[in-house]
Amino acid sequence: SMGCLAFGSRCEPWGKAMNTYLSTFTMLAALLGFASVPGFARAESRSFEIRDAKTQELYFKAFDTWRKTGSELTRETLYFDLQNHQTNHEWTRYNPQSLLLSAFHFEDSADGNEAHIERKDATLTVSWRQGLKGQTARAALDFRPDMIPSSLVEARIQQGWAQLLAGQPLNIELIVPQRQSTYAFEIVPRARQQIEGEERLLLSAQPRNILLRLLAPRLEFQYSVATGTLRSFTGPSPTRIRGEEQRPLTLVYPRQETAQLQPTEGSKMGSQAHAAD
Repeated sequence: SMGCLAFGSRCEPWGKAMNTYLSTFTMLAALLGFASVPGFARAESRSFEIRDAKTQELYFKAFDTWRKTGSELTRETLYFDLQNHQTNHEWTRYNPQSLLLSAFHFEDSADGNEAHIERKDATLTVSWRQGLKGQTARAALDFRPDMIPSSLVEARIQQGWAQLLAGQPLNIELIVPQRQSTYAFEIVPRARQQIEGEERLLLSAQPRNILLRLLAPRLEFQYSVATGTLRSFTGPSPTRIRGEEQRPLTLVYPRQETAQLQPTEGSKMGSQAHAAD
């Protein structure tokens, strides 16, 4: 399933389709919910910044909100440019203990791209629209509990935190709406380093397929070993920035662990996500 046919249009070897697949994972994995599983403090809201990986120039700001409904959480992320125009909107509804996905939705206001994932029993419906005028591609997949969208990658990392601290890789089956398919990734512990006055665990995300791994750009996480919280994520941009494709970006997360709160039964942004369902 990781071979040439899975990536579709460009197979010499994989070209543009590979870039689409990886950039999807990069930006959507950027919408990371670090407060999603038992054992970690859960934030009702959080902000983070998206900067140039080399110069640290600020490009975007983003805001996460969590809302608890019964046994599920709805997590919503809004992105804004420096003129405060909303550029992207995403929400994910899931069980915080099992990470069992109910639904996922993503909209790109600038390009008109839209993704939607919905689970009904053992069937996963995945759709993708390229641009406002593009046709919607849709596929039905046999659902397995280990399938997750990239917005739950961070929650999966937390779920396997002890395993990663012990130096063992963590497998994930990533749902990629652009391809209406799933791909096998692994999160690999690389090193522990002292950074900004604390010990951090450095992780890399990479395809489990060795050939794809040779072509894939670097996707890197930094975690605080002491608190188990995300400090930064670095990967290529999925959108053109100042004429450059796949410019390396770093997402910088706040360090105020004491500001993390339990999710409430409702929130302003969370209600928007519920209404979109």
